[in-house]
Amino acid sequence: MPFTRRQKNEQKYYNTLVQDKWRDKDLYVSKEAPSFASYSSDLFDQAKIYLGELANKKVLELACGSGEISVWLAKQGAIVQGIDISDKSIALAQKRALENQEQVNFQISSAEKTPFKNNTFDIVFINVSLHHLEIGPALQEIKRVLKPGGFFIAVEPFTPSPLIEKIRSSSLFQVFFPVRRETPDERILEPRDLKMIQHYFNFVESRTFRLFSSFVFKTKPLFHFFSFLYPGKLDFETKKRKTNSFFQTMDSFVLYSLPFTRLFSRYLVFRAQKEKD
Repeated sequence: MPFTRRQKNEQKYYNTLVQDKWRDKDLYVSKEAPSFASYSSDLFDQAKIYLGELANKKVLELACGSGEISVWLAKQGAIVQGIDISDKSIALAQKRALENQEQVNFQISSAEKTPFKNNTFDIVFINVSLHHLEIGPALQEIKRVLKPGGFFIAVEPFTPSPLIEKIRSSSLFQVFFPVRRETPDERILEPRDLKMIQHYFNFVESRTFRLFSSFVFKTKPLFHFFSFLYPGKLDFETKKRKTNSFFQTMDSFVLYSLPFTRLFSRYLVFRAQKEKD
């Protein structure tokens, strides 16, 4: 199936990104956690809870990129298939699987139209990429390839309030805190997208994350200042990770102590279940 204009733009961007990011870097994946968890342990820990026991589960990772999470899933005993629109990413993912001595099947494909049969997978997983897709067609396809009772699990940037997102996207706000935008067609998920997910799936549960930690992390002088002050005789990289984790933990405490603050949250981890027969 030929790619759309949107998909070609995504492919071009990620072909360049994966080569720049992983050039001459180690492709080893720890069984404990992929590198994604180094600065996103809050999101990864929640995703692990939703994933549950993975041994012998058939798992599809959409938009798998360089294959790091797919290989980690395989190290947990899952039977893994990874797809991505970027041919350069798939080539690197295949190399990563080989170097980690894990059997993972990777292939080039869009998420909106995959080559798999109906009712194939126990779990479909996507990490911060659903907002790059045509969400309606992608959800239809995810539901089609999931087994009855199977789970769709995602980690995504999310705004509970479109009004607050408009303020964040304003020219004045951008001066102080620019919104990161990778490709022209991406957009942060909104409540209407969550309603669409609830339309396609029988059961949806979610948890929101991050208030201030993203601002601190992206404001590098401030982040480095707090990291420098972190107590203990640790190397600076370790201090940075612990500082980031500290602010994420504080965010979670505030979000679930004061529910109204969830309107200002920045990420959502959700699990949706396909209706059982």
